[in-house]
Parts: sequence; structure tokens; C-alpha cells
Amino acid sequence: MGELMPVLKKIQAPSGFTIIPVHYSHDPERDTEWMIREKAKSPSPQAWNREQEIDFREIVGSPVYPAWSDQVHVTEGLEVMPSVPLCIACDFNVDPCIWEICQIVRGSYLHVVDEIALGPADISDMVQELRNRYPVHSAPIIWYGDATGKARSVQSKMGCWDLVRLHMGGYPVPVEYRIGQKNPSVRDRVNSVGARLADQDGRSWIRVSPRCEELIADGSEVVWDTKRTGTTSAMRELQVHDRDNPYHRRTHAFSAVGYLIHREWPLLNAIDRRERKHRPAERKYGRLLGEI
Repeated sequence: MGELMPVLKKIQAPSGFTIIPVHYSHDPERDTEWMIREKAKSPSPQAWNREQEIDFREIVGSPVYPAWSDQVHVTEGLEVMPSVPLCIACDFNVDPCIWEICQIVRGSYLHVVDEIALGPADISDMVQELRNRYPVHSAPIIWYGDATGKARSVQSKMGCWDLVRLHMGGYPVPVEYRIGQKNPSVRDRVNSVGARLADQDGRSWIRVSPRCEELIADGSEVVWDTKRTGTTSAMRELQVHDRDNPYHRRTHAFSAVGYLIHREWPLLNAIDRRERKHRPAERKYGRLLGEI
């Protein structure tokens, strides 16, 4: 035991106690095969990290997407369909900046086929990466995302969406922007996502490629911010800005997809229904060309 003590990390508790966590790797009977077998039994990656890896940075809380399941939603062999529009779901952030590449299939299924995750990165970097991966496509490109990106900076006089349009100039197929006048509430966005993850009959309408690592991590790891109190409209996902904490990457990927889902398949409250009733009709490439 004396030889093991130097590698054990001491944690000084605020109350004055010294905590010395003992990792399973110090048990000679628990080898790599044991770890693989037991990890497969764990209910979630974060549960394993918290209980077996003794990772005290692990975030604990009520999951935002309780219907998410790697076994149900992550689908091997998901590829881009050339005749179906590419739907780009954006959440504007610097590090990481995460965009999800989606397709609406048969008007009902959302396939998340690819992911662009760079950091630190600006919009020109992200659009260039998109164009490198998809220099041409046989159907339109449709953009979805954060409506606050319309706001223009004092310095450049351009907003995030202005920059996307600028850098998408000359793309060889039609480009459409389906951005609302304002973002839905967090509650409405999350509820819309939940209804696609599992409807009232338990059916899932979302399929995600294993390439979309940030989205998959969001699905199982994002939790509610318990410090927010008051009305349900004030609900929001927990966000962490400490770059030493892996959770700082969370929320961006599923927020981006949530804007798309709420735009196409919204669960609306009474106010939203009244506003939507008076909106002008819109062309929906995802409905027309997605019927395959």
C-alpha cells in the first residue's frame, strides 16, 4: 500500500477533512477486461466517470433529454443523400463552435449525418470547413439556427447571419435561410426535441451518425441549471465556462439541432400558435425534396 500512496490524489474538503479516493486500477483483480465488462453495464458514461473513475468534475443533475438513448438514436451507416437538401443547424459560439449537418427524410425523419466542431473558430472558418466537405450538393442548402445571430456588431455592422451569407456566396445550388424573428423559449425548444426523440407511442424520429460526437455527448450529459428558479419559462440548460471542465463543450450541439426541430416540428404554446397562424406561407424544400 505504501507504494501506491504517492499516486493517490488528496482532496482537501472545506470542512477540514482530507479525502483520498482509491481508484479501481489499484486492485490487481480488476484488469482491463474487468473495466470493459463493467463499463458496458454502466447506465451512462457520466455515471461510470463519477462512480468508477472518481471524476469529481462530473456534472450531476436532471437530464434535459431523458428520452435520449445511444442504443436507439445512434445509427451506423448513416450517409448523406445527394437528392435531399442539406440542413445546417447552427449555434454561434467561439470555442467550441459546433454545427450539425442534417437531412429531413420522407418529411418526418431527421438524419444528423455529420458535424463540424472547431475551436476556437469564427464563422469564416466554419463555412470554409462546410464548403471543403461539401463543395457541391445536388439539392438546396437550408440554414437554421440562433436568431440572435441577426444582431449586428457596432464595429463590423454585420451580424452572424450576414457573415454566413457573405461566405456562402457563389455556392452552386440554391441557399435558403429559415431563421425565426426570435428564438423559441428553452422550454419550447427542448419539448420539441423531446417529442422527436420519442413520441407518445415511443417512436423515435431522429437518427444520428456516430460521427456526431458532440451531439451524442449532449444527449446523455446536458442537465438543467438548478440555480434557476421561478416560472418554467426561465428554465435553461446548465452551462459551464471553465475550460478545464469537459462540460464546457456541452449544450451547443443540441441547441443547434433544437432550433431546426422547433422550426419544422414545433410543440407550440398558445401564444406561439396565434403568432404562427398569421405567418405567411413558406417554401419548404425539406418537405418537397425530402419525400424519397
